[in-house]
Amino acid sequence: MQDTSVARQGGFMASNHESQEQQIIYRPFVPTDFDQICSLVARVWHADGSYEESFLSGHIDASYFLSVSKFLYVAEKNGAVVGLIFAGDGKAYPENKPWRIIEVSAQDVADTETKSDYFQLGAQYIQTEAELIDAFRNSDDPRSTWEVTLLCIDPHEQGKGIGGRLFALAIDYFRTQHASGFFLATDDSCDVNFYDYKGLEQISSADVFPDQDNSVSAYIYAMEL
Repeated sequence: MQDTSVARQGGFMASNHESQEQQIIYRPFVPTDFDQICSLVARVWHADGSYEESFLSGHIDASYFLSVSKFLYVAEKNGAVVGLIFAGDGKAYPENKPWRIIEVSAQDVADTETKSDYFQLGAQYIQTEAELIDAFRNSDDPRSTWEVTLLCIDPHEQGKGIGGRLFALAIDYFRTQHASGFFLATDDSCDVNFYDYKGLEQISSADVFPDQDNSVSAYIYAMEL
């Protein structure tokens, strides 16, 4: 079947047989996307919190992942960001410092101005995945340099191929960097079957709340290129 994607303003527009209103544009992230990305992250992973918890968590997560990523791409539909993929190689980039400042500021508000345990639960996910990431980065595995730091799709747009297209764009980028492979951290709050389907190998896992029954697990997946 002929590929119907066409270049458009530095991105790609999925035309297929969709109407103009339904077309998805894949393009690099721009700073004006930030508020929409915060909202998207909040809807996907923090819908169970209060408005304040969800709002702050969206800002903390989005700014953190922006601060540690070099490759930044989004999927846009009718002017709205409906998906994104970020990737990095573990290095600090000066241009990302503003995102780190926003993250620290939002985290400070969460720590000092709220009395919620919600953020402590989130911190446990982060700590567990960070430990898995550190262990893998410190291994001699050639796939341990480049990481998909964040993949997020609007719940109303899942199952439409957006995640697959974004994932393919990241893989293309890794190849331009002459990467031997890549990895990612995920957990049971995500669709881990997606990574199995894409052919990634599960490297390691850990319980997020080891003292609880039926604890959710965090994982490292990796793929050779």
